[in-house]
Amino acid sequence: MRALRKGLFIAVVLAVILLLTPVAWGAVSVVRNPFTDAVGHTYERELALMAALGIMRGDTGTTNVRPDHPITRAEFTAVVIRMLDREQQAAQLGTIQPTFRDQIASWAWGYVNLATHLGIIRGYDDGTFQPTRNVTHTECLAMLIRATGHEPGVVGDWPFNYLVAGYEHGITGQVQVFANLPATRGEVAHFVYNALFIKRGKGVGTAYNPEGLPPLLGDRTFAGIAGVYDAGAKTLVIGGTARNLADRVHLWRWGTLAELRGSEVRAIAAANGRIVFIEPHAAADLVRGIFDRYEGSSAAAKLVLADGTRVSYTPGTTRLSVNDGPERALAHNDAVLKQGDQVTISTSAGKAVTVSAFRFNLNNAVVTEKHEATSTQPVRVRLDSGELVGVPEDAGVVLNGATVRPADLRVNDVVYIATRDASATQSAVKVEAVRQTVSGTFLSDRRVYTEPTKFDWYIRLRLTDGSERELKWYTQFTPASPPPAITPGTALIYALDRSLHARKALTAVATVAHGKLLGVATIPGSTKAQVTLDVRGTSTNYVAAIGTAATWAADIGWVGEFGINPASGEIDAWTRRWKTTSGLTLGQVHSLDASGVMVQVYDAGTGSLSPVFRVSHPDMVAYREDADGTVGTFQATSGLTAGTRVYFALHLDGRIIFILRKHNQNTW
Repeated sequence: MRALRKGLFIAVVLAVILLLTPVAWGAVSVVRNPFTDAVGHTYERELALMAALGIMRGDTGTTNVRPDHPITRAEFTAVVIRMLDREQQAAQLGTIQPTFRDQIASWAWGYVNLATHLGIIRGYDDGTFQPTRNVTHTECLAMLIRATGHEPGVVGDWPFNYLVAGYEHGITGQVQVFANLPATRGEVAHFVYNALFIKRGKGVGTAYNPEGLPPLLGDRTFAGIAGVYDAGAKTLVIGGTARNLADRVHLWRWGTLAELRGSEVRAIAAANGRIVFIEPHAAADLVRGIFDRYEGSSAAAKLVLADGTRVSYTPGTTRLSVNDGPERALAHNDAVLKQGDQVTISTSAGKAVTVSAFRFNLNNAVVTEKHEATSTQPVRVRLDSGELVGVPEDAGVVLNGATVRPADLRVNDVVYIATRDASATQSAVKVEAVRQTVSGTFLSDRRVYTEPTKFDWYIRLRLTDGSERELKWYTQFTPASPPPAITPGTALIYALDRSLHARKALTAVATVAHGKLLGVATIPGSTKAQVTLDVRGTSTNYVAAIGTAATWAADIGWVGEFGINPASGEIDAWTRRWKTTSGLTLGQVHSLDASGVMVQVYDAGTGSLSPVFRVSHPDMVAYREDADGTVGTFQATSGLTAGTRVYFALHLDGRIIFILRKHNQNTW
């Protein structure tokens, strides 16, 4: 019966989830997964909306909602009152003990009193409410039917009358209901989600009209094509109208607000009218493709795409935006729209209404400097083309095909950046980075002329495994400006671009390691600074350029990645990673052997270890947690034993790169 009730359920347990996307520097905060244990659940979307509207809040002090666990009658009563946006009214009744014969926890008094007054709950024939009893499918549907004004239309005997009414009004949805089976929290979220969008009943007796009132979210639901997101004004254009966003917006199926552009969305506002939840909606009249050229006079202007599709537009009326920038009128043969741009065109009656264009306007550039985020600035990267580009947290950053954070970018990454409005002075909305190198000894080179005065340059290397590889340089040369002369046998390292062409010669690539920053001090009479790091339990002094090292002083006490230039022996890169347990996942060492450490993930929702395991990366480092919750001294892996409770972080490849041995081994 339980299997029939649940239907298809895919359990996906993620050990590390980025729950909240941090503020995008003056913009809004994006919530991707409000409940950790609901990720991948059948009712993940419904639970996300419940979190956005404050209807369901999960377990106190955690991000778990336990979607497959039952919910008590008192808890569900609170859910229904919050669904009706009457929590403040319930609070005013919270000092009065309900009239039911049994004991009800004081936190629920206001909810129970108000629900009783509204006729949503009635209790049992013996005068009890039984608040701690798990609410059943029938009881859920009965309370929701009454809350949405459809009680006058219920006919027949309990419990089938409410089961039928719940089905007829679209509340049961995809849940297979059983009269006396306890409802799970996920099913409750599904019931409430549906109840929020159905039309409400009005009147009693023969005057009952099942569609007499709009849905609870009727005037708070906005559907249409998502347009410009204005971070400063905290607005998002939906269906041509700028809608105010809440400080925190829950996104279902997207990672950033920038990704919404050109998509058909449904947005839900809180009672104050500010958008708190956005999900995909039915497909609109959209045309997508690659822009090729303009065609026709101003009276018969058309956009021609690479596949031959033609879309009419009205110069001066059709709106254009590039890379999530502000909308402007699209002029006849407007040069702002360029050949090769990816375009999403929303149409009405066959004519373009808006054109959203996207392009990488800073292409095949190399990161020469990286500035970590501060309280007022996002991560910033200096490119070899000269631009200093801010990369806010809501920018989509992809490294070697994997989604990462701006903090994961490094010096010598080859990047392709789309900036807002395609302006080099604006911040990034999307970054694609390539981190791939080839090293070997120089064998020979050759030139292939494509024109009398231009040639491609090829470099042949012998790799460390004895094989040979030929690389093509990413740009062409001329006889007047030839490539550098290289002596055979010279050790070379090249950073590659996404075409696997040699993009930059790295005379020495920094050896990346992990350590705890202990101190930064100037060296008298020198342009260098001394940087002291704990490297696997050994305090080691390094040298770094004084201007660079000065920016690291605020990171003392952090464990991070540092790069040592093998040619100079100096530290030329530092990225802080961990200082407290924030962002780390809790688990327990399962086993250790020659291959490394295996950790079993702890599930705070169930209070037990989950069936998910993680293994260590060869470069993993471990430290002890101090009593104040910060990173303490180095912890040798050999000192970890099966059963040791730890916090951990994952490498990009999914293996454990950092372990923090929990200070208090007796509690979770």
